[in-house]
Amino acid sequence: MSAAATVAKRFPDVVFRHPLLAALDARARAELESAGEVRALRAGESLFRAGDPADALFVVTSGEIALRSGARTAELRRARAGDAVGEESVARAHATRRHDASAATDAEIALLPSALLRRVMARGESSDAGARTRRWLLRALASDALERSAFSGDLPAREREIMLDAGRAIELRRGDVLHREGDPSSEAYFLAEGIVRVAGGGGVLAYHKAGDFFGDEAIEDEVRDATATATSEAWIFAVRAEVVREVAARHPDALGRALRVQTAARARQREIRENATRHVLDDLHRFETSRSLLAIDQERCIRCGACAWSCGATHDDGVSRLLRRGDVVVAKVSGRAKTLLLPSSCQHCKNPACMIDCPTGAITRDARGEVQIREELCTGCGSCAKACPWDNIQMAPRGRRLPLVTASDAVAVKCDLCHDRNGAEAACVAACPAEAIERIDPSVALDEVAAVLERRPRAEAGKRAFPISAIVGGAAAAGAGAALSGTALSRSASGVLLLMLILGLFSYAGVKRLGVRVRGRAARVFVVRPHFVVHLGLGAASFGVAIAHAGGTSALAVAFWACAILGALAGTLGKLVPPRLARIERKALLPEEIAEQLALLDARVFRDLTGRSDLLKGLYARVLRPFSSSPFVLASICARGTSQRALRDRLGERIRGLVGEADERLAGLDGLVASTAERQALRAQRLLDALLRGASFAHVVLAAALAVLVAIHVFVEVTR
Repeated sequence: MSAAATVAKRFPDVVFRHPLLAALDARARAELESAGEVRALRAGESLFRAGDPADALFVVTSGEIALRSGARTAELRRARAGDAVGEESVARAHATRRHDASAATDAEIALLPSALLRRVMARGESSDAGARTRRWLLRALASDALERSAFSGDLPAREREIMLDAGRAIELRRGDVLHREGDPSSEAYFLAEGIVRVAGGGGVLAYHKAGDFFGDEAIEDEVRDATATATSEAWIFAVRAEVVREVAARHPDALGRALRVQTAARARQREIRENATRHVLDDLHRFETSRSLLAIDQERCIRCGACAWSCGATHDDGVSRLLRRGDVVVAKVSGRAKTLLLPSSCQHCKNPACMIDCPTGAITRDARGEVQIREELCTGCGSCAKACPWDNIQMAPRGRRLPLVTASDAVAVKCDLCHDRNGAEAACVAACPAEAIERIDPSVALDEVAAVLERRPRAEAGKRAFPISAIVGGAAAAGAGAALSGTALSRSASGVLLLMLILGLFSYAGVKRLGVRVRGRAARVFVVRPHFVVHLGLGAASFGVAIAHAGGTSALAVAFWACAILGALAGTLGKLVPPRLARIERKALLPEEIAEQLALLDARVFRDLTGRSDLLKGLYARVLRPFSSSPFVLASICARGTSQRALRDRLGERIRGLVGEADERLAGLDGLVASTAERQALRAQRLLDALLRGASFAHVVLAAALAVLVAIHVFVEVTR
C-alpha cells in the first residue's frame, strides 16, 4: 500500500456514480465513507503492485491511474475520474493484486475497504439493482482476465467483447475439479485467480496460475485429455469453444503466440518437476499465500525442543505458539536440497482466512504484512482457529478479563513474530543452538516453487559465520599444549584456568535459560548459536588443562571426565544423527507420539491379515514380522539413515525372490510390506531421538554434579 497522504474523509459525488456503487443505499454509503478515505498520489507514485493483498477497491476522483501487468511494459489501461481499479478485491475474500497500479499524473483516489464493501453489497443483492451490480462486477473481472491473457490481451476490444458475451464465471474451492479426462471439450479457460493443476497419463502436466489461458484442446479436440483440479480457491472465466475457435480463426497469430507461451511454460515446469524433490509442488497454494513460513532444517535440527520452550517462555501466558510437528518436504534452497519441517506456527498469510472470518475485527494485518490478534477484541469464539487451513491458531486460557467484549474463558493465540522484541530475532530462531530454524517467504526462497510461480528466486540470506571446526580444533590444540607443557603451569595456575573454563562452560546454560524474555518484561534475546560454539570450544580446551592440573581418581576428576566425555558424545551425535533422522522420518513426530503410532501400525497389520490366505499369513510370520523387530535391521537403518521408500524396496525385492510370480493369495501384501518398513523406521526414529536426548540429558545431570563438587573443591582449597 502506498504511503499517500489522506486528504479528506468525505467522498466526492463521482465515487457513487460508479456502476459498482450506484445501487447502494444511503446507509451503505455512510458506512463506506466512515471506514474509507480519500488519498492523494503524486505522479509516478505506486498505488499497489502485483501480488499485494487485494483488500480495498479504489475509485479515481481526479487525475489518472495507469495499470500494467506482469512483464508487459505497455499499459493495460488508464483509469480516469469515475473509474475503479482493484475490482478483484470485491469479488473474492482472498484475492491478490494482478496488476501494478501507479499514478500517471497527480491524482486523488477514494479507498473503500473490500470486506465492508462486500457486506453492504450483499444486503442489496436480492434487488434488481444489486443483481445488475453483481453482473457488472463479474463482467469487469472477466474483462480483466481476458486483458491479461497471452491469447486475448492484444486482440481488438470488439473481439474481447464477443468472448465476454459468450462466457461464464466459474468459482472453485480447493480440491474442486474443473473437468475430468474424457469430458467433452466445450469451453476454453482464462484463469483470473488461484492455481489449477492439470494431470493426465499418470502424472502432472502443468500448473496454471492467474493470467494463464488453458483448455485450448477445446479448439480442436472433442474430449479432454487430462483432469484439471483447483489447488486453491480459483476464479475462472470460461468461454464457449466455438466462439474461441472463431476468434482464433480470425487471429491465428494470437493463438499461435498463446500456444507457444503455454508450451514453453509446460516445458519449464516439466523440467522443474523432474528435478523437484519430495512433494514440494503438491501444496503450491500454501507456498504462494504464505508470507513468513517457519521452516526447520531437519538435517541440522538436534530435536532439543529449545524453539518450542523459548516460544512459551517469551509469552505471558506460557503457551507455546509453535508445535514441532507438521509436514516434511524436501526442497531446493539456493540450489541445495534441504529437508524442511514446516511446524505448526502461523505463516502470516498474504490473504489470511482467519482475518476474514473474525466477527469482531480482532485480527489485523500491519503495514509489514504481520497478522496479529488483539486480545482486547477477541471473544474466544474460535472462528479463526476453524478457518485456518493449517491449524496454526490455538485456543488458550484467557489471562485477564477485558471490558471491551463479552468474552469466553478462552482466547485465540498464534505466532506474533515476537513483535514486542524491538527488532530482535524471534525467540524460536534465537534460541536454536544449531541455527536450524528460520522464517522464509517460500514463494521466492524455495527454488522449485519460485520457478513454477515465475517469481525471482531470492538468494539465501547470509548468516553470521561461526567456523565451528576451526574454533573447536584451535581450542583443542591450546588444551593439548597446556597438557604437554609439563611444569610450565603451576598446579594453582592450571587450577584457576580450569575453574575459569568451567565457569565459562556453565554460562552457556544461563544464556539458554535466561536469554529469553522474563515474562512481562520485553528485552533483547540472546542468540544462542555463538554461545553454543564457544561452549564446544571451551569444552575442547578444558581437556588439556584438566590433564595439566591433575589426573587422579577423585570424585571431582571422575565427574569432570564423565561430563566432558558425554559432552563430546552429545556434540558428535548432534552432528551425525540429524541427517540420518531427516532421511528416515516421513513426518515429524514428538517422541511421546511414536509409541501411539506403533500401536496403530500393529492394529493395522492385524486388520490387514484378518481373513487373508494362509500363504500370506505364513509369509508375514516367517519374513515380515522378524524383519519388523530385527535389532540388526534396526542398527543398519540407524547407521545408514535408510529411508522408508528404500526400506520398502529392499523388503519387496526379498519377498519377490521368495514368492516369484504374483499370486491372488498374496492380495494385500504391498500394504503389509509398507507397514513393516514404517514400523522399523519408527523404531529407528525413536532410538536415534533417544540417543540425542539421552546424551544431552546425562551431560546436564553430570554437569550439575560437577558444579557441586567444584564448589566444594574451591571452598576446601581457599580455606586450606
